[in-house]
Parts: sequence; C-alpha cells; structure tokens
Amino acid sequence: MSIEEYIKKLQGDSEAKYASVKQFIDRNPIPVKDKNIISEIEKKTGLVFVTGDDVAERVCFANSSELRDDFKSSFTCGDMKNFFKGIIYQLIMNEKELGIEYNIIKSDSDFWKFVEAGKKV
Repeated sequence: MSIEEYIKKLQGDSEAKYASVKQFIDRNPIPVKDKNIISEIEKKTGLVFVTGDDVAERVCFANSSELRDDFKSSFTCGDMKNFFKGIIYQLIMNEKELGIEYNIIKSDSDFWKFVEAGKKV
C-alpha cells in the first residue's frame, strides 16, 4: 500500500461520523509496519526509519526527541502513528490549515508537520 492509497481509503470512510480519532483509527488501523509506506516516507523525506532496537543502540543526539524536527535524521513507528493521526484528524474534523492532498510529503518538513499535528490529538 502507498500513502496515497491509504489516504484514499481514509477519505472514503471520512464521510461517516466518528466521535473521535481513536474510533476512526479502530476502524482504519494505521499501517506502521507497511514496508512500502516506510520506504515511501524514507525516499520523500531523506529520513531513515529506525526501530526500537536501532534507537536504543544509537548514542546520538541527532535522534533525540528534544531536537528540532529540521535536524532529525530518522523517524520511528511512533512518528508514523502521529503522522497518520494528523492526517486522520484533518479528514474527520475538516481542518483546512494542513492542506491535505495525495502527495502530502514533498519534504521532511511536510512529514514533521503532520507528526506534530498528530501529537496534539
């Protein structure tokens, strides 16, 4: 599955009324282990996907949660969950300021914008 395919699936379901993002996610699980989506994010952002083991092995400030997004070199499953939560929130709440489109990731800053939006959900 690609990000575009997942968004189209979400958009098709976003017409239904949901009480919360959690309820929407229960019906539309976030594909955090989808290798095609991981690869697509890596290619579009230049970031590297790291698992829990990879993060634990790295003793580097470059992947610290305290670091500004524009200096980060990697993303995790947690970042992907927040990325998709940001997209889902926009779809079900009709938030216009994020500007959803199929090609939503053109750079790492686009990715981190949705991650930050997802953290607030």
